[in-house]
Amino acid sequence: MNIATAVPQSIGPLLGALAVAATGSFTPVFLLCAAFTFAGALAVSRVRSVR
Repeated sequence: MNIATAVPQSIGPLLGALAVAATGSFTPVFLLCAAFTFAGALAVSRVRSVR
């Protein structure tokens, strides 16, 4: 479980920096974060219950 949280936290800043360097703006980073947040919310909404 530790790797499941540590790897995205390590890769996220790198991908964000690449997006800012490629576009010169933070707008794509915020849009990408919003898309991942929405996708995560949809994935969690499918969970009916926890055993």
